[in-house]
Amino acid sequence: MIRAFGLLMICTALAAQDAPRVEAPRLSRPPALTRSPDLSDWAGALRITDFGCWFPVDAGEPIVETVAHLAWGHDGLYIALEAHDPEPAEVRSFPGRRDTLSNSQDTVCVELDATGKGQAVVSLTCNALGVQADALDTATGSSSSYDLLWDSVGLRTDYGYLVKIRVPFTSLRRLPGDWGLRIRRYLPKGRGYTLAWPQQSQDNPCDLCQLARLSGAPVTNEGSPFLVIPTLTARRSASRAEGTLDHPDPELRPGLDLRYSGRALTVEGTYRPDFSAVEADVDPLVINSRYKYQYPEKRPFFQEGLELFTVRGAQQQFSSRSLLDPLYGLKATGRAAWGTWGLLQAQDEAGGAALASDGFATDGLKTRNLVAAARLDTDAQGSHLTLLGTEALLLGGPGRSTGRSGGLYLDQRLAANLRMALSRIESWTNLPGGSTETHGTATALALSWNNRHWSVDASTQATSPDLALANGFVDLTGYRSYAFSAGPGVRSATAWWSFLGGGLDLGRSDAWEGAPLSRSGSLFLNLATRIRLNATLSWTPQGREWVSGKEVRTNAHAFSLSLTRWPWLRPTLALSGGRTPDYATGLPAEQHSRQLNLRGNLQAFSYVLQGAVNQLEDGGSGALIRRAQRIYARMEYALPWDLHLRLQLQHTRYESPAQGTSRARTFQLLSGWQPNAFTQVYAGYAQSRKTDRTLEPPMERLMEKGLFAKIAYALRF
Repeated sequence: MIRAFGLLMICTALAAQDAPRVEAPRLSRPPALTRSPDLSDWAGALRITDFGCWFPVDAGEPIVETVAHLAWGHDGLYIALEAHDPEPAEVRSFPGRRDTLSNSQDTVCVELDATGKGQAVVSLTCNALGVQADALDTATGSSSSYDLLWDSVGLRTDYGYLVKIRVPFTSLRRLPGDWGLRIRRYLPKGRGYTLAWPQQSQDNPCDLCQLARLSGAPVTNEGSPFLVIPTLTARRSASRAEGTLDHPDPELRPGLDLRYSGRALTVEGTYRPDFSAVEADVDPLVINSRYKYQYPEKRPFFQEGLELFTVRGAQQQFSSRSLLDPLYGLKATGRAAWGTWGLLQAQDEAGGAALASDGFATDGLKTRNLVAAARLDTDAQGSHLTLLGTEALLLGGPGRSTGRSGGLYLDQRLAANLRMALSRIESWTNLPGGSTETHGTATALALSWNNRHWSVDASTQATSPDLALANGFVDLTGYRSYAFSAGPGVRSATAWWSFLGGGLDLGRSDAWEGAPLSRSGSLFLNLATRIRLNATLSWTPQGREWVSGKEVRTNAHAFSLSLTRWPWLRPTLALSGGRTPDYATGLPAEQHSRQLNLRGNLQAFSYVLQGAVNQLEDGGSGALIRRAQRIYARMEYALPWDLHLRLQLQHTRYESPAQGTSRARTFQLLSGWQPNAFTQVYAGYAQSRKTDRTLEPPMERLMEKGLFAKIAYALRF
């Protein structure tokens, strides 16, 4: 395997595309970020006007004018964006909590790569009122939970709107040399046009490779590199494990977050982090699946630097969701000329269950967790080689229990439109009371080729039965899979449709010893229209699956429809169904699911309403086997001075003739103040109630209720 990696590293990748290079001046007196249309203090800044169309097509003159002003200050990068609109009164922007911007609003986005490596890009988005949203984009995906300390103001003008932004040097990981830069503007009216500078090409599948080069950044930081966030959390709650409701004494818990941001080094620490303000997970209603479901990470501490520890591979070697209740966390990441490195250590107060073996319950035992990563740049196209190691040590219990893993990941551009991802993971696990060490492996290879008209992907994966990732997530062990997908796609700026594409999906999986698990072939179609009506359709006419040696003939269909034409109502409808095995018994069954989502903005009020049903029926008689239902609602109201109110409700119901009915209801009401990413004050009330008819006698109880409050304030030193 090492030899194979070595041979692949010798492959010569294409040189980076010629990207526009611009130099921003350094102003002796940085511009003021005031809500004034006057730009006289930006007179010496670099002026950019040659924005081009990017969506629906990457050609033609932009439908509106956009002007960008860029300059370096002593403490950061300053950007002003003039967004012209022929109908200024029709600009769509709404007040709201940060990170709640939607595609129904007029927005501008500044994308920055302060290292110039093209592997991680920070996206800073503002609407016309200056409401912020930030994200981190990498080759493996995008994280909208990423937070950055930056400043913005926005105001409507007689020509459209104006946004001013300041990005402190100390908020970014950076290296000496040129920065990567891209500016995008989104117009929700009509087709939903996107403009970009520099001009983007849909023939280049590497999105992060198309950034311009911005020079002139000061080598040294002149701002404070230290960020200290003291927190104080108050809680008065009651919970029930069994028996009566327990009312402990009120809790007052201090916490602390620290961050040092050097030129190429960032060190972070957290003690007793509180995540009560994080939105609750939405129940996925999984009632019949061969594979495990993983919830997305929403907790702020684990988002920073997460791109280094979550790489595309056979399995997810590190998952921050494996840390259930951290007492503390320490994290250091750095950048050098050769690449990037990172180190994370945390103590989890409730993570021992991940190392449990038969006959030994470790629920609630502590674990000490260590994750180390090093990423080597292999070319100028964002290709890299990553080495990742993890360890989980059980603190307490009989004997020494550890879970270790090591991984090697190569993400390499082989040609202009051809990319390869190769990974190898190995795990070693010592369980309590065990005399031997178990060893597992996971290997994956993926190839992708695409341009503006075609997309082709092929992959294979193998996960051994003994793979155990104490710090990660494994969807299934003991299988091999093969997948192939190909299809065309075209875009139009004049027809009644904006995008039309389709293709073929083929899949196969086998058990580790060679027995078949599944065979499938699907056709799919994607359509986007000029009125912002989007539709997707997939059809699997016939497939086969094996469960416990039983073969079941399968078929499936799925359809979704979404409309984003109006800001006040953006509905989405999803329907699916087909013949499938009941994975609990291996017998034929029929599964159907229906989901309706409604979301929208009414000035300062925003809402999300969801209803979903997932049902499994006997394939012969049609009798009900299992049914899951969910009703979810989230409503927010933005008040002046960065205040907001949020109400979240969720009701789930699981029903089975064999097992009875169970219900769960959660309620959360929160009021908060958040002027920036790390300063916040909030207070709220939450409760959960459960009904379980599977017990004898049936149970209907209030499981938890409580009041909570938190104060966190970001201090620069």
